[in-house]
Amino acid sequence: MRNSGLHLSESPRIPTIEVEGGLGSSSEYLIDVTPIRNTIATRMRQSVSEIPHAWTMIEVDVTNLVILRNKVKDEFKRKEGINLTYLPS
Repeated sequence: MRNSGLHLSESPRIPTIEVEGGLGSSSEYLIDVTPIRNTIATRMRQSVSEIPHAWTMIEVDVTNLVILRNKVKDEFKRKEGINLTYLPS
């Protein structure tokens, strides 16, 4: 059995927020690290270091698609009641 450390009849602790910095300087907000905030921070740090971050770009000539859309868009709007777009809506 797993215990979260919080009984169902208890209210969760509200983190305290302190503002540091004087006049003319940028203020920093310091927030207590609750267990949930700690888990969020750990998972975010883990995602950056473990999950591959990549992207692919493919160039495509859609000239014929534009011509076809322009040819049938008015009829499509009349029949379906929505605009014919290049992307799913």
